[in-house]
Amino acid sequence: MPPTTKPRPRAESVLEQGLQGTVKFYNQQKGWGCVIADDGREIYVNWRHVITQEFKPLEPGIRVRFDVAHSDRPSGAGFAPGVCAVNVEKD
Repeated sequence: MPPTTKPRPRAESVLEQGLQGTVKFYNQQKGWGCVIADDGREIYVNWRHVITQEFKPLEPGIRVRFDVAHSDRPSGAGFAPGVCAVNVEKD
């Protein structure tokens, strides 16, 4: 997947800002994974929402900062329903 400088989500779609957490897993081939917020929620993350100056994959155990936004993605695999991590940056 290429480095990304994508537009940030519309302000009205962002539910929470400035959260921190740890990457639980990230599948580089599929481009998605899971972030565990410090409050214990497991939140889906997609490569399109990872902010980076150069492509560096998320790796389990690293700390990240992120926002939470509405998502049309159905809940499943234990992820918090109706939300996804956006604006994800390494901490």
